[in-house]
Amino acid sequence: MKIKEHCNWEDLAKNKPYSPLLASDGILKVDANDTPTPEFWQSGEEDLDALLSVATTITGRDVSLTSSLDFGCGPGRLTLPLARRSLNVVGCDISPAMLNHVRQNAQAAGLLNVTFVTPEALALLSDGQFSFVVSLLVLQYIPRSQGYDIIRYIMRLLTSDGIAALHLVPAPPGEALRQLVRIMAAWSRLTTRLATDNRTDSPNRMQMHMYDENVVHREIGRAKARLLARIHAPVGDMPGVLLIVGK
Repeated sequence: MKIKEHCNWEDLAKNKPYSPLLASDGILKVDANDTPTPEFWQSGEEDLDALLSVATTITGRDVSLTSSLDFGCGPGRLTLPLARRSLNVVGCDISPAMLNHVRQNAQAAGLLNVTFVTPEALALLSDGQFSFVVSLLVLQYIPRSQGYDIIRYIMRLLTSDGIAALHLVPAPPGEALRQLVRIMAAWSRLTTRLATDNRTDSPNRMQMHMYDENVVHREIGRAKARLLARIHAPVGDMPGVLLIVGK
C-alpha cells in the first residue's frame, strides 16, 4: 500500500510533530509543538474514551480491544491510550521520523505491546488482523484515489466482529462534476505553460481532500462490512464525518 506524499511529512515530523488541536467550538486548545504537552496526551485519552463510548452505545456491546490498529498514528496521541487498553496495538504512519517519535513515546510510557509499521508493511498482513481500527484526522490529507483503496484495505483487516472508526471530510453534492471541471481547467493551463516556467508548490502545504461518500460506502460493502453510524464531526470550518463500521 503506497501513499503518495503531497507534502513533506518527514520535515513536519522533524519540526512540529505534535499537531495543533481544536476544541469543539473551533478554538485552538493545543498549539503545534516539537515536544508533547500534557494537554496533547490528555486530548488523546479523552478522544479515545469518547470514541469507544459511542461505539459501545451504537453496537450494544463493548468494543473488543484484543488487537487494535491506529492508522496515521503520528506521534501516538491515540496509539498510547490504545496500548493502555488493548492487548496488542499496531501504529501505522507514512513517516519514518514520525514512527521514531511514537516509538520513543511508547518506550517512555513503558508500553511494550505496540508495533510500528509503514503502510507498505501493513499491506503485507493477511485479512482479519484487528478487532478495532481507528483513523482520525488522517484521510483528509490523503488523495482520495488512494484513500478509497486504504479504506477498503482497512475493512479487510477487521476481524469478523471488528469495529472501525474512520474520520473523513465528505464531498458536497456535485463535487464530482466540479472536480472534473477543475481537472479540465488544470490540463488546459498545463498545455499552455512555458517550458521555462519553474514554479513549484510549497513542499509542506496541507491540501485537504474530500471524499465521495457513495464511493466510501461501496468500498465498505466490497469488504463485506457495513456502516453502523455516521456522526457529524467537523474539522475547524470544514465539514467532517465519523463513520462507525462493523463486520
